[in-house]
Amino acid sequence: MQDLDAIISASKPGDTIQLQDGIYTTAGSDAYPSPSGAVILAGITLVGSGRSRTLIKLRHPGDQKQRVAIYGVGDNITIRDLSVDCGPLPSAGWQFKNCGIVLTGSNATVSNCDVVRAFGLIASDNEGFGIKLSGADASVGNCHLSWMLGDYVTAIAMGGLDPAIQFCNVILPQRPAVITPGYFMTGLNLAGVTGGLVRFNSVHGGVNGIYTDTGDVVGTTFDSNVLNGQSFGIHMNGQSVAGVAQRTIGSLVFSANQIITDQSWNDYASVILDNTCNPYSPTGVANNVRIQNLVFRGNIARSVDGAPLTFLNMATQAAAGSTTAGIGNISFEGNDVPASATWRNMNNAATGVSVTVPAAIKWLTS
Repeated sequence: MQDLDAIISASKPGDTIQLQDGIYTTAGSDAYPSPSGAVILAGITLVGSGRSRTLIKLRHPGDQKQRVAIYGVGDNITIRDLSVDCGPLPSAGWQFKNCGIVLTGSNATVSNCDVVRAFGLIASDNEGFGIKLSGADASVGNCHLSWMLGDYVTAIAMGGLDPAIQFCNVILPQRPAVITPGYFMTGLNLAGVTGGLVRFNSVHGGVNGIYTDTGDVVGTTFDSNVLNGQSFGIHMNGQSVAGVAQRTIGSLVFSANQIITDQSWNDYASVILDNTCNPYSPTGVANNVRIQNLVFRGNIARSVDGAPLTFLNMATQAAAGSTTAGIGNISFEGNDVPASATWRNMNNAATGVSVTVPAAIKWLTS
């Protein structure tokens, strides 16, 4: 085994680091509150000899709160043709977060990589990610992620302007029969995104197939993805954030996706539009959140075992002292959905809801 940290520490911006066949170990980086340890700098390309031939293993030199196997700061970083193992998983120790690849700059690229055993315990600083890219014009392509574990973990997370997630495969563990508060396991997670393309990906298992997190998500296209075995295939989370005047989830297109939900969960839907004001927002803070101008076209929705299907679930409940701007201008065009499927408002307190559907699926508004 070779020491990846020494190789990264000896590199300079713009270098290409060619890894050979074999196993490379790293202590990783403690990315919070600021990067420490081995950090990849702007313009560096880290390339292996193939995902089955070059393996990077995160080692744990002692107790720590969180570690990231490959952490990059600066623009134009490329990681490709290798595998990352974030294990061993926490047991008696107190590691709360193990991440695979986290890049913060623009024009970051991760391709032809496998990531296994990312782990996250709770939200915020302890949320785990297999791959997380937060800068503009970032892309993840042809990657495989599995063994994403813990109560709060995301396989692929993207932020910024015009991100792309394409041809990726995510395998998440099956969830508990009853989802407890705080349990969160997601395939593809977008937060603070404008534009972009999410297509030809597959997500198996977990709680959410596609999820929107904090910040606006506007102008993104989701095309030809397979979402299989989640509680929520597509979860548009418009929950408000304390002190933020308005969030917008809008101008999104969902086309030709296959959504196969597991209806045995205690809560489920092919699509959930969640406009609930955050219950943790301070009383008196007005949080206007909007989920508007969404198009669902040519999607296929089914349940795993053929059970009765809830296709669309709306949640629009306001916390004390907060307001809800509502859900509107949601259109459904030529979707393949069982005639027995239902639409429901989870909180029975919807405001400003406007659903436009063709005559073939008028049941959505009944």
